[in-house]
Amino acid sequence: MKGTYQRVSKQFDDIDDKVPMRADRIIREATDGSGSWEGFREWYDSRIESTDGVHDHLVYFAQMGKGTPREGYYADVIRLWTALKFADQTAASGLKQDDLNGTLPDRIDLDNHINDLDGGEGILADLNQLRDQARQDVTKNVEALVESDDVGLITLPTGFGKTYAGLSAGLRAANINDSRLVYVLPYTSILDQTAREIQSVFGTSPYSRSFTLHHHLSNTYTGLGDRYTDAEIGRSPGALHAESWLSGLTLTTTVQLFESLTAPTARQATRIPSLQEAVVVIDEPQAIPEDWWQIVPLLVNLLVSIYDATVILMTATQPGLVKYGSNDLETQELTDDTDQYTDFLAEHPRVTYRLHDTVQENSGDKYGVLDYPTAGSQISDTVQDGNDVLAVCNTRASAEELYQYVYQTARADENASVELGQLLHDYVSKAGELPNPVQLRRFALDAVAEKDTASIYAYLSGDVRPNDRSLIIDTLYNEDVGDSDDPNPLLDRDESVVLISTSVVEAGVDISFDTVFRDYAPIPNIVQSGGRCNRSFGGETGNVIVWRLDDPNDGNNIPSLVIHGGDGGDALPLLRETGNVLRRHATEDGSIDESTMVSDTVVDFYESLFEGPLDPGDEQLAAAVESASMSELAGEHMIDDIESYDDVVACLTDEEHRNLLTYDLSARDIGEHPGAQVNTDPDTWEDEVSVGNSRYLLLDARSASYDPVFGVR
Repeated sequence: MKGTYQRVSKQFDDIDDKVPMRADRIIREATDGSGSWEGFREWYDSRIESTDGVHDHLVYFAQMGKGTPREGYYADVIRLWTALKFADQTAASGLKQDDLNGTLPDRIDLDNHINDLDGGEGILADLNQLRDQARQDVTKNVEALVESDDVGLITLPTGFGKTYAGLSAGLRAANINDSRLVYVLPYTSILDQTAREIQSVFGTSPYSRSFTLHHHLSNTYTGLGDRYTDAEIGRSPGALHAESWLSGLTLTTTVQLFESLTAPTARQATRIPSLQEAVVVIDEPQAIPEDWWQIVPLLVNLLVSIYDATVILMTATQPGLVKYGSNDLETQELTDDTDQYTDFLAEHPRVTYRLHDTVQENSGDKYGVLDYPTAGSQISDTVQDGNDVLAVCNTRASAEELYQYVYQTARADENASVELGQLLHDYVSKAGELPNPVQLRRFALDAVAEKDTASIYAYLSGDVRPNDRSLIIDTLYNEDVGDSDDPNPLLDRDESVVLISTSVVEAGVDISFDTVFRDYAPIPNIVQSGGRCNRSFGGETGNVIVWRLDDPNDGNNIPSLVIHGGDGGDALPLLRETGNVLRRHATEDGSIDESTMVSDTVVDFYESLFEGPLDPGDEQLAAAVESASMSELAGEHMIDDIESYDDVVACLTDEEHRNLLTYDLSARDIGEHPGAQVNTDPDTWEDEVSVGNSRYLLLDARSASYDPVFGVR
């Protein structure tokens, strides 16, 4: 094509040199005087200029397989591929031009909501003042960030109002950019809680043009008043709009964001153009798996430099991914004075971190572990003192075994114990629907009185249905449900609550206990678990005990090594450096104060990882991005273990039984019940269905396939 245009151009140049007047006379006669040779040449030159550009790009991409890609080639491929897919699918779906925009939630609604909150007294009043100061600082300072090419940081201890600060700054930046806000969190459990908060604050629905909730278990849809579905693309206009992040505010996961930027599939590709000039708030970035620590700075740089996005990393434990991982990006701290928050904790300590002997002793690759009967007895002893206790475990098997020993100890001391999961399922078996949090509180208190006990037990993991998890958490701590004459949240009462959980409660979940036990994990995980202890600065200083639990099956797979260390144990960077840093900062009795833990230990931990010879992160993954090896990147997932699990739909309520266990299913049928979906590895199931390319296992949650306490078996 280019050769043809070049030959024509040469002929036009010859005409210009030899007979321009004759050419002008011919064109004027043919156009009744409205055209000219000069006008024709201007028109043609503009056409050949764009044709040359297209040709050069096509040749550039066609020849890349024959050599080494130049710098920026990966970004070129992503931008071209995603733009083409977006244009193709939006046209095929019937989405109109007016449908491609969203509406930002009004930041004034957030301000009004915060102004209506109780200011508190004493320490809480001072804390709320700091929270408000942080929100005002980051909202003001984000204006300068938008004008720069830097990455913003919001570094605040747990409980100091990060979510409201991030939303306020994000909405302000999106207003400046006249764009949209994408708010990113690591876990679906936090997403659901944050989604409820957003709906309450802004009075919006996740199916509106102003707000979309998008994760692999959500019913992701925008109500456009059009149910038309194109079989070729497999998505209705409403689903395409929502999954393409076209709403004003999209709440999604870290996995969805970064996997979409890494060799995106056709379905993932449509959301990338929406990131142009968008604001991307990445909450809890320390939860990004270590393998991706080298690739994430490259992808953040792609957002900032190619898509002109404003990126903000927000956490209590900044991992330094941009600081240590990028030579092209600088960071800006959006809070004016980060020291004032740790100074507040030094003056008003919420918790003290205490190292168990199994962690405090430095014995190289030979380490001590704690057996489950002893751990269970220690938790029970703590409960006997009238404390609310949370124990966070590294694996589901470990959490279940610890719960069994704690519960057995309790039953040996009492006639019977009260389990929230069992109460919940007992109610559904009679009523056919889930109770609300106030009802579940009443059932628990009635059972406490009937059984003459003072303790309530609960268990949470990824095997428990999302609806049930949310209900239990709200029953324990949500003050915004019920009226003034309804029972207070269970964690605000005199009865003791014991919660055994995996890390689903570790970051972002609003609960507070007097004592927290944390199985050995990297320092950021320990700090995040500590954020579930004494959040309201009530009473005496809480305790966070860090211990190392044994293998739940009496084998060699110690849970901390399974999740954070693999085969090398403490010889691997994360746990080894955690031990070194903790022991360096601990006093003789193995304690570390909170202000030191959330600041000095976190900084030392990441410095020891990035500034030493360890070089964490997957070098091959980063090299694949640099070389634009799409085939190699296509099979990469941030959470490999989850990819090996099945999508299980655990039907508990009458409505779920009617809609999901009785007839052929569509994607929409399943999508309308996201709270019943569990990503796990079941022993058995009632039915198996395929919807498109997805496979779902259906089970009856009232049968032995689903345990009322532990979830999917």
